[in-house]
Amino acid sequence: MKKLLSFVSCINFKVHNGFNTLFWESIWLDDSALKECFPDLYQASLLKNVLVAAMGGWMGGVWRWSDFGLSAALVDMADHREEFLELKKRVEAFRDWKSEKDLVFWSGNVDRNFSVASCYAFYDRLRIPFGPPVIHAEVFDFLWKMEIPFKIKAFGWRIFHERLPTKDLLAIRVSFSFVSLSLHTMAAQAHKELEETLMIQTCSLVIDDKEEEISPKQQEEKEETYDKDSLPPLPLDEVEAIIEYEFKNKHLLKEAFTHKTYGADNGLSYKRLEYVGDVVLNLFIVIEQYFSYPNLGPGVLTPNKSKNVDTEKLARVAIKHGLERYLRHKQPNLKDEIQRFIERVDDYYLHSNGQLYAPKALADIVESIIGAIFIDSNLSLDIVWKVARKLLEPIIEPESVKKHPVSQLIEICQEKKFKLQFVDLWEESTSVEIFINDKLVGRGSYGSKKAIARYRAAKNALDNIDNVLEVSTFTIKDAIEG
Repeated sequence: MKKLLSFVSCINFKVHNGFNTLFWESIWLDDSALKECFPDLYQASLLKNVLVAAMGGWMGGVWRWSDFGLSAALVDMADHREEFLELKKRVEAFRDWKSEKDLVFWSGNVDRNFSVASCYAFYDRLRIPFGPPVIHAEVFDFLWKMEIPFKIKAFGWRIFHERLPTKDLLAIRVSFSFVSLSLHTMAAQAHKELEETLMIQTCSLVIDDKEEEISPKQQEEKEETYDKDSLPPLPLDEVEAIIEYEFKNKHLLKEAFTHKTYGADNGLSYKRLEYVGDVVLNLFIVIEQYFSYPNLGPGVLTPNKSKNVDTEKLARVAIKHGLERYLRHKQPNLKDEIQRFIERVDDYYLHSNGQLYAPKALADIVESIIGAIFIDSNLSLDIVWKVARKLLEPIIEPESVKKHPVSQLIEICQEKKFKLQFVDLWEESTSVEIFINDKLVGRGSYGSKKAIARYRAAKNALDNIDNVLEVSTFTIKDAIEG
């Protein structure tokens, strides 16, 4: 797996105007992506999936970088200040701005230019002796999602599926054809001999036409061992009635609801449609915000957009319209995870703000169905938005979004000059503890996801801070609202 990931890591970017390169995820500074060099800042940033060009702007002919989607309170914290300054130092050292498009190059080649020969030579070194190359679908899936030229994606597909017309592969195909012909001849001869043997044996048997009898008890036992999860999936034409859209290409509808564990045999999966739907959905929400809130800036609109397209929001959409009933999968525990989410989702109005675990597969099928409609409607944004708008209701408005407890806590400690410390015990006990001025004020735990344990710890700290530190409730509320 590490070797195959190194294959992907050889695809680098040369930034010119910054409109084709992802700031955090692409390799454009040094030899690693910025999210790998600064993982804590990447996780804290509100601008994760944005281009280099969106991280700043020209002022008086000089490029000025923004705050990278990081809050001032976070940057001023001792744990992150040094890391932030190092990030700022690296990006400010970049001076190669041009009006041209960004370039993609292949670092596996000596002259750093992409070529089929150098790409294949690099990949050929990963081959296992006397056998086919190791193939990992998730690696190609990662390659496909990258912002790289289509020719590189197509070449990657041909490599991972042994479709290059190289000498060794052609030789294998010729040998396979010869072996297949020989096996076919041998099988025909064996089949003839087997027929003759069975004829002789049949003539010596006493034929009994009675069917095997099964007692009622045996029949009950047989029915009890039947796996109810193996029941045929519900008909997908019901989905068309739910979303009020009829597909011209029914295969897209089937693909949109097929988890990779269900379509493993034929390679069918909703992942590609999910990728398309994610992009289209984000575009819709941004356009909706732009015209609905003309007086609000990115600082307010960005977290609001995230709330409308994140995993929990889209999982709520799936449950609201009953789309989870049509998901085709064979993933262990997913059914139980979905059921737990359904049981708890009504405890939180609109959004739990990170406190509720939502199965990602639910969000995936919402994005994939939007992607499927986009492709099926011949890329009609009007048709897709008409369907998506109804599915997403109610859309979360900016004033409805509460501050995350972690952000609230940071702001309070920043304003009051309190010493704030998060103690990560999640690996040992699935919990996170929070100390303020060296006093334990909050603890939270959650076994499946560290972020939820951190959320609960912050919320617990907000509930206890006035008693532990003898700070008035009014002051706390004032700090949160401010």
